[in-house]
Amino acid sequence: MIGYLYAISHGAEWIYDTDDDNRPIFGGLDSFDFADELSGVRFERNHSDPIINRLFNPYLFYGRPDMWPRGFPLEYFSQHNHTDANFRLCEVQKRAAVQQGLVDMDPDVDAIFRLLHANPTKVSSEHFNRHAPPIIFGHYMYSPWNSHNTLFHRNAFFTMFLPTTVSFRTTEIWRSYFSQKLLHLFDEYVAFYPVNAVQIRNAHNYLKDFEDEQEVYLKSGALLKFLDEWKCSQKTTANYNTAIPPLQYPFNYIHITPKEMHKGYNGEICMIKAYELRLRNIKGHFAVADDAILNFWQPINLDMVFHQRGTKLANIGKGPWWNSALGEEAMKNTISMLKDKDNGKTYQKLIEEYRRRLLQRKTISESETVFTELQRMKNWTISDVAINAYQLGPIPENTRRVGLNKYYNESMVFMHAIKLSGVIEKMDQRYM
Repeated sequence: MIGYLYAISHGAEWIYDTDDDNRPIFGGLDSFDFADELSGVRFERNHSDPIINRLFNPYLFYGRPDMWPRGFPLEYFSQHNHTDANFRLCEVQKRAAVQQGLVDMDPDVDAIFRLLHANPTKVSSEHFNRHAPPIIFGHYMYSPWNSHNTLFHRNAFFTMFLPTTVSFRTTEIWRSYFSQKLLHLFDEYVAFYPVNAVQIRNAHNYLKDFEDEQEVYLKSGALLKFLDEWKCSQKTTANYNTAIPPLQYPFNYIHITPKEMHKGYNGEICMIKAYELRLRNIKGHFAVADDAILNFWQPINLDMVFHQRGTKLANIGKGPWWNSALGEEAMKNTISMLKDKDNGKTYQKLIEEYRRRLLQRKTISESETVFTELQRMKNWTISDVAINAYQLGPIPENTRRVGLNKYYNESMVFMHAIKLSGVIEKMDQRYM
């Protein structure tokens, strides 16, 4: 705690708490969030739900349902499951004041788990899903966390005190539960992040750890119940955020409503939500239409952007839908938005990258801009890859019903084989 006080007294904005047998991986501290606001996933349940429903097991969320973190009330573990919980994707939410990153190889579990599962002849080698997104807890949601790989914002410094009347294996767990209750009073939050550190654990006597963790096993549930029911007798400065969008559907990664899809015209909404989800340790996103076949074994340069039909249709000219609000009118609105000075700052990097790609393909000259290409109104957005480069479909419109058997081969990357509007009588069923 002396280190905490030293950092605080010297004006620190963030304090990183770690162990001597940890080291950063997969981006390390850069994997945490330092901006005041961000998009992302949130764990939220009704505040009146039983505590077992408001408990969060980060190991379950990151792919290990057989594990629990040290301090998780054992009386709840066998019946606990938050796969049907209320997860929501928020466009904007406050970043967490306490951010706990998971640890690979030898994560923080209690002595019971180690005694049951540890192999004394091998180094522990436990792993989690490192692509899953960070997750922030709403108020009255709880999970134990430790001091092994944890980032504290200055708004949470007042909760960093470690209890001194309990064992070494208990103190940081008690701190985590007290901290969460206090942070909720000041509209602050706790979050878990996918693996960004690895631990090669120092030698421990598991039976000694088991002895030191007795209070954790026997009192975690009771302590959590006490804190959950405790009401602060003083007036607080809590300003609870009521701007979080209400949950309409259980969150199962990306959920898009029929209204959002607008009969498929707004398919880019899926990509936008995937971006807001903030999956970790990925290079980008890959979108495929619902009526296209992708031969995933074919090599694709994921550093390039291409459209299955874009280049070909651009050469043909304007399509039948071009006169609708989703065609030329939408393109003009887009150009107007990008040319607006205020919006231009927001999209500047996007515009610069698009121009670089256009120049690389020699679609425009050095004297031309992105708008030169956009204003040509060629019907479809151009791509980085020509149609023939990847043996892409589509097959002729009038052969789609039999095209799969006639035209498909394993050397293709894509094939636009089935036009669903031709085989579904009620188009609304397509998006159910």
